Amino acid sequence: GDSQNRICSIGMISEASNNRNSSLVFATDDNGNRTEKLRITSDGRLLMGVTASQQGDANLQVFRAATTSRITFGNINTSASGIAGIDFCPSNKVMGSRIECQASEDFSTTANRTADLVFFTRQDGSSTEKVRIKGSGHVQLPINGQQLTFGSSQQIKFYYESSEDRMYLQGDGAYGFAFRVNSGNAIEIDKTTRDVTMQGASGRNFLWDNSEASLYLTD
Repeated sequence: GDSQNRICSIGMISEASNNRNSSLVFATDDNGNRTEKLRITSDGRLLMGVTASQQGDANLQVFRAATTSRITFGNINTSASGIAGIDFCPSNKVMGSRIECQASEDFSTTANRTADLVFFTRQDGSSTEKVRIKGSGHVQLPINGQQLTFGSSQQIKFYYESSEDRMYLQGDGAYGFAFRVNSGNAIEIDKTTRDVTMQGASGRNFLWDNSEASLYLTD
């Protein structure tokens, strides 16, 4: 320490009285109080802000006694093509998915600070970009035919088919497709007959019968 005798320490703490498991603990002087800042447990977990593991399958655990807690990492170099990312390796130490923050400006001034958030996944050995959130907030699906799906069995699909230069909104529900306004259906498309019903007030509906060239007004 310096002339004020402030001290940092590294110590070993036994984790239990009935075994030989121990933790390596790092402490620093905090305004006169020497408090633990980092702990490596006997099973190799790295703990910051806590003295015991808070989750059984988490090897890196970082906590802070505050309203907001963040982990920050990135590049020091100034570059309009800088990247900061996280790789996820689910098996065999091989990357299976990735999240990247990709700069499109060099961040040298406030006006030049634009970046995208990009998501990659691997299929059949190849890792490719699947979703991009632009700095403007626009969401991009960059692969032709890539589907945006909803429902537990992906009953609703929205996608672009490049071979036909056409957008598709496809419903695989048991009763077809409906466009709802507030709490009522405005337009319904029957799954089997493909009849189209436009619902009006007081039970008055326009019905287009797909089996003939007819438009009916019903009540």
